[in-house]
Amino acid sequence: MNTQISTPNTNQSIPVEIIASRNFIDWLESQQISLAFTTYQSSQLMFLGVNVIKRSEKKLVKLILLKD
Repeated sequence: MNTQISTPNTNQSIPVEIIASRNFIDWLESQQISLAFTTYQSSQLMFLGVNVIKRSEKKLVKLILLKD
C-alpha cells in the first residue's frame, strides 16, 4: 500500500510504502486495535489502524506525529 504523510515541521508530503501480510488489516479490525510505535532516530510516533468507511472498503490509516 502506498500513501503520503505530511510532516508537521515542513508541511511536505513524503511517500511511504506499507507492506503487510494479506490478513493484517482484517486482523487489526477483528481485534479492534491500533498499533503505535516509534523510532529514536526520527523522533516520530506512528499509529496504524483501520478506517472502515463501508463494509466492503477497508483502509489502513497511518498518522505520524513529531515528538517535541
